[in-house]
Amino acid sequence: MSITALMFLLIFFSLSLLGLLVDPIWGLCNYMFVYFISPNPNINWWAADLPELRWSLVAALILIVSLLLNRSQLSPVRISDTPVFTLLSLFLLLTVLMTFIAVDADRNYSRCYDLFRSLIVYYVVIKIVKSEKDFIKILILVVTCGALLGYFAYSTPRVGIRLEGVGPPDAADANSLAILFAGILPLVLPIFYYHLNILKLFSVAATALITNGIILTNSRGGLLATGVSITAGIFLVGDKKLKKRILFLVIMLVAAFLYLADTSFLERSKSIRTSIETDGGTGRFDIWKHGLEMAKDHPLGAGGGGFEYLSSQYMPPELLTRGGVRASHNTYLLILVEQGFLGLLLFLMILSKLFISLWNTRKFLLERRTYNDENHNVKQLIVVSLIVCLISYSIGAVVSEKIYFEYFVFLISLISVYSCNYAFLKT
Repeated sequence: MSITALMFLLIFFSLSLLGLLVDPIWGLCNYMFVYFISPNPNINWWAADLPELRWSLVAALILIVSLLLNRSQLSPVRISDTPVFTLLSLFLLLTVLMTFIAVDADRNYSRCYDLFRSLIVYYVVIKIVKSEKDFIKILILVVTCGALLGYFAYSTPRVGIRLEGVGPPDAADANSLAILFAGILPLVLPIFYYHLNILKLFSVAATALITNGIILTNSRGGLLATGVSITAGIFLVGDKKLKKRILFLVIMLVAAFLYLADTSFLERSKSIRTSIETDGGTGRFDIWKHGLEMAKDHPLGAGGGGFEYLSSQYMPPELLTRGGVRASHNTYLLILVEQGFLGLLLFLMILSKLFISLWNTRKFLLERRTYNDENHNVKQLIVVSLIVCLISYSIGAVVSEKIYFEYFVFLISLISVYSCNYAFLKT
């Protein structure tokens, strides 16, 4: 058995025991760890040395048991009081109702299951993350997994000029992995400013690995999401002194980015302003044009899986894959086609509600800030980093399908936790 497989087992069983015997936060960390570092031999070669188990399901069952055993440690926050629970529930209900008119009822049923599971994860995160220390533990876990994925990216040969076959099951292609990296990178900032000095060294190493991972994916969508979101983050920092520090760190990050970037990445980045129609033959503009035709013909939605099902009927053969179908390459268009105009409205309301709740939390913190208070700076940077992550996701969703994306569920859950937990924001 490889050392990597042994390390996976050691971490898995250690976090499982801690979750069952100490605190369910460790069970949540275990579940998220299995998502990021997938023990799937089709993605990670070392997973072939592990027993053939549904590791994600096992981690989920352990998490549920840890919740039952440690009920007294759960957060008093009611899930109905969180920013987007009602909207998420309505989106699930709409998808369930789509079964009656879906062009592919079996696929729509599968999407209903995905969304229901997402609601369960949302509830679990809300009830488990009950303090700022718990929140920091989750951030450290996410950044650590991002750094490990960055290491796997570094040690995996590229296919041509692109990195493929690295990442979680729902983000193992180059574009999706780049967007995942872009959504993890901002979380390094509050960890860097946390009061433990060892975390500063950890943050620098993690930043280098994640940044290099973005470069290795050679994804223009990932680069755009990273650049725009980080630029926005600088302006969101309210404290002028802290903003100057952050600006310096961003300049250092850009310098490191340029140092690590290879020729193929720089050449591909130069074409970011060119037509997406010439993007390696993918013809995204043509795909989106035909997708709008689908939406026009199915205003109430075609149901889950409807876009791919209809693609062969609306698109010429040269746009289709070898399997005779085509993905939308756009989250908003995917929802418009599959859940209809009402579904897209609900999704945009979810994103808007998340942004508004974060903005209100930012305002709450700025009104109570104490200058040179490092603890307060960490709180402010947590909120800013979450806003930046959400901006990154929103931009990345323009060029990829990211509605059934587990990291997005983690992200909206963490945003909801921090937005409604004023109890530990005041401490």
